[in-house]
Amino acid sequence: MAIAIIAGAAAALAIAAGPNLAVALFLGGAAALGGGVVAILVLGDRVRRTETRPVAVESETLVTLRDALSSGPLGRERVIAAVRAVEWGQAVRDPSPAGAEEDRRLLELPREEFRRWLTERLDRLERET
Repeated sequence: MAIAIIAGAAAALAIAAGPNLAVALFLGGAAALGGGVVAILVLGDRVRRTETRPVAVESETLVTLRDALSSGPLGRERVIAAVRAVEWGQAVRDPSPAGAEEDRRLLELPREEFRRWLTERLDRLERET
């Protein structure tokens, strides 16, 4: 509270200094500094930081793949698109063939064969990156 009184007195003296610019600037600066200290002390008690722990964030591609694989046959399109996106982004020497016919063939594969195709593509990606 004493700082607020001193800041107020400095502001009043700065106003009363009138044409004496050096005194007015010095006292005005002291008043502003005192006011800033008061604000920090008052607001510092009211605003407290809460400790938060960082949240683990997975890659969007990995989340997409995990969700797509758990969706069964309905998620195959997303799996195929994600694999191709990674292949194209990594400039793989022999990317999987693209096109409507190849997509249709992959979508119609039995579960085991589709998983085999996916394992082969991921193994190739791993070797070439």
